Amino acid sequence: MFTKKIQDSRSKIQEGRRSLRSLSPFNFQLPNSSGFTLVEMIVSLGIFAVVATVSLGALVHIVSANKKAQTLQSAITNLNFALETMSREMRVGSTYFCSDYGVGDIVDENNFQSVACALGNNKILAFRSSKVLPNGPGATCKAIIAYKFWDPVTDKFAILKAEQSTCDQDLDIAYSPLLATDDIDITDITLSVSEQAYPLAFIRVSGSAGVREREKSYFDVQTAISPRLFED
Repeated sequence: MFTKKIQDSRSKIQEGRRSLRSLSPFNFQLPNSSGFTLVEMIVSLGIFAVVATVSLGALVHIVSANKKAQTLQSAITNLNFALETMSREMRVGSTYFCSDYGVGDIVDENNFQSVACALGNNKILAFRSSKVLPNGPGATCKAIIAYKFWDPVTDKFAILKAEQSTCDQDLDIAYSPLLATDDIDITDITLSVSEQAYPLAFIRVSGSAGVREREKSYFDVQTAISPRLFED
């Protein structure tokens, strides 16, 4: 019986030794982990930064191109409206008058007559419209409409319009803007009127739309106008 107790004690001692060896730092293992390492996090952040930078640049380019297109469309719409207004009125008019801002600058009923001009920076284009005005007892006249392509106030190219309300009205001080130039910079206007019984007026307008340089769009618009009836 005593021998059995000794064997039992030895067995417990050996079991204890095995338990201590199992707790040795050389045998201790951490449980498996599914997290990211520092290197993986740095690489991921770098890739994200590159993608974000490229995407932001593309977005800024798209927004800028869209704004540029809208500005150009607005400018062309306004310019087309002005030229279409001129064309519509001149087609039913007569007696085309062109001036380089010198002789004939003051357009009135007494000195108005057909005047041709070569292609250049001529400043005034006038004509007799189809609008009939009273001119004393039993008399009438056709109103004169004039377009001026230079604004003496701003000293820049512009499109101004004047129209007689009475037959003896002097148009020299009656001009008002036909084209809004807030977002349009007209850099050149050339026009000509041919000298013949069936005259042809040619108008060309060049410039840019947009305020900031990188958003500017450039345009070059031209039109040709002739009356529907021969000159008398």
